[in-house]
Amino acid sequence: MVQRSEDRLHIFFDVTSIWVGARAIALSRGETRVEDEVAVCWDRLRRLVDTTPSRTRNRFAGGYLPAAEQHAADVFRSGSYDARSLHVAEDPSAIRSADFWDGFVDLCVRGAVEGSTGKNRLVFVGSDGPATDPSSYRGACEFALERGWSVELVSWGAFVSRDLRALAHNGRVCHVVELDPKFEQLVAVRGLRSCSGQPSGEAR
Repeated sequence: MVQRSEDRLHIFFDVTSIWVGARAIALSRGETRVEDEVAVCWDRLRRLVDTTPSRTRNRFAGGYLPAAEQHAADVFRSGSYDARSLHVAEDPSAIRSADFWDGFVDLCVRGAVEGSTGKNRLVFVGSDGPATDPSSYRGACEFALERGWSVELVSWGAFVSRDLRALAHNGRVCHVVELDPKFEQLVAVRGLRSCSGQPSGEAR
């Protein structure tokens, strides 16, 4: 999924936007009418993105998730991610743009950029869409690009904001990877498929 190169990777997961996007897609496809029946296969997604662990220097996962998805924190911690900013909330979609998380990402990105030399790649998994909204992550991406880093955006197509797509279309070293073609591998729906890929009565 992430472009293979000699770059050192710095990965940030916005778990809320991934979960909100998965839920919206499942509903739009008619796979379920109940939001709570949708679950993200976090371990599979993590492994899909972090394909060269020896080259990854920073790993962060943050945002809000419903109680049913709280196991995501354990999945990321088992992969050596800093998940201190990953929280459970009653209604994550209502607070998905929490200022503290946006500020945390910006601070961590700037710290990583200023503390690194050589070829580096910033990987954002998730976005703060919908696509028509401006992105609060643009500043962090531009900061990395201006200092010679490449940037990779991994998200559902409808959740890559126009600001971040603009960076990719302006000749900058910025690449967008859409998760949509792998939706059925990454999203479980109760009664339809589990994260093992098999039909199941459980979402995971």
